[in-house]
Amino acid sequence: MRIPVYSRFIVTTAWVFCAVGLSSIARAAIPASERAALVAIYNQAHGNGWLDNEGWCVGACPTDESVPEFAAVGTECVGNHPSYPGWYGVVCDPDGTHVVSIVLRGKNLVGTLADLSAFTQLTSFYVDYNQLSGPLPDIASLQHLESVVMSANAFSGATPSLAGLASLVQFTADRNAFDTLTPVSGLPALTYFDVSFNQLAGSVPALVGLPSLIEYSINSNHLSGSIPDFSGAPALRYINMSDNHLNGQLPSIRDMHDLTVFAASNNHLTGRLPDIHGMVGLSFDVHDNMLIGSLPDVSGGVMSIDVENNRITGSLPSAGALAPGSSAICPNPLDTTPGPYDAAWAQILGRTPWWDGPRGCNTIFADFFDER
Repeated sequence: MRIPVYSRFIVTTAWVFCAVGLSSIARAAIPASERAALVAIYNQAHGNGWLDNEGWCVGACPTDESVPEFAAVGTECVGNHPSYPGWYGVVCDPDGTHVVSIVLRGKNLVGTLADLSAFTQLTSFYVDYNQLSGPLPDIASLQHLESVVMSANAFSGATPSLAGLASLVQFTADRNAFDTLTPVSGLPALTYFDVSFNQLAGSVPALVGLPSLIEYSINSNHLSGSIPDFSGAPALRYINMSDNHLNGQLPSIRDMHDLTVFAASNNHLTGRLPDIHGMVGLSFDVHDNMLIGSLPDVSGGVMSIDVENNRITGSLPSAGALAPGSSAICPNPLDTTPGPYDAAWAQILGRTPWWDGPRGCNTIFADFFDER
């Protein structure tokens, strides 16, 4: 049967359009520099041993030390090639022209991290719970970064400079081996900063130009010197500086109206406790220091207070709205003369009288502070 001329034209035109469309899809690809950077990440982090490397290789990736054959150009992104699902953990923009996210969490990445500077449009980078080590490559040039999460690895050296990363919301690098805390300032979007459980030494840099910072965790390191004031981070809700070697006096926190957790326990802090009256919902923990003076007024909404193992003296103030089982004030050389608030404190501490316990409240070992 002869196909009419106009029908042949329609069929031919449709075939050409379809072919051009598929060709266009196949050609769409990230820049060669970004592909090379992905390949470098795979090679330096021993991609053959990853728990999931689907799509990175032609067929299945080798599981030994063989050199992998990487999938064709244009296959890196989900939806960027009709025959390939994309490289596991690699997310691109809707047009498939740039890598915008790398998510390789808990996939047995081992080794060092390759240079990331080629990913000019990268917004999020997640490599937590792996075995990556060595210094972290520069990320300050990645101006679109919003989230960097690299917890539970073995990165070392200085924490990276975050200077100029105006869009950065989260930097989480806890449980690594960083030894130097690079100053963090001038980051208008930064909301979460966590470098706890590292090997950081030296002083705590000032917090400047951090109007959105809510959580600041530097606990469980070897930091020393005084605690800076927090006026440059007025939105803070959570501060944890416990388990360091910090000294000097506690800064004023009275004007930090959103603060719900302040923890600076197990340091070498001296001086008096700050005013915390009226700080609704606050949990205040400074146990195991060398603080003096009397217990602060906890009325007005303070949730809990832990000042055990200091040198706090004087009589008990009102217990305010402290919840039973929430607080600890002994041992300290407090005045145990019966007073009007004894019953309330006994209920909070879970014992009657409130100073009762295995060591009592006034028992401070003679060499306690000399050993610290």
